[in-house]
Amino acid sequence: NENSAADQLNQSFHNASDLKLVERIKTQFAKSGDEFDLEEFREELKVRDRGHTTTLSKKEMRKAVAEMQVPIYGNVMNALMKRCDDECNGQISWPEFLRFLTAAKDSLARGEDGTDLNASGSNLWNTGTSATKTSTGDEPK
Repeated sequence: NENSAADQLNQSFHNASDLKLVERIKTQFAKSGDEFDLEEFREELKVRDRGHTTTLSKKEMRKAVAEMQVPIYGNVMNALMKRCDDECNGQISWPEFLRFLTAAKDSLARGEDGTDLNASGSNLWNTGTSATKTSTGDEPK
């Protein structure tokens, strides 16, 4: 059921800034309209993590995102990399990075922005509605 899916998202991301970041990622995914394979991206990151440290440099992460055509860019990409640089050393935790992408993609697939994902036109991109804000239940006031 839809409420439990939203509750699971809220449990995975405890603070409002994380939830906001998931929403920003979801908006970029929706705007791109491109499908990408998250499992394929996960496997690519594992291959690139040659030292099995579960981290990649910012440069390597940007390269992987571009090569795998993951539709995330600009300020959202920068915010996500900053959030996933746990030790503030330029090394991105790729499992954490994937956790955010997975949450955004799952939320979009469930249609939690209050729109019909099968509809065409601007409704798909309209993420500034109150329906979006209430879908997470943890937006800053």
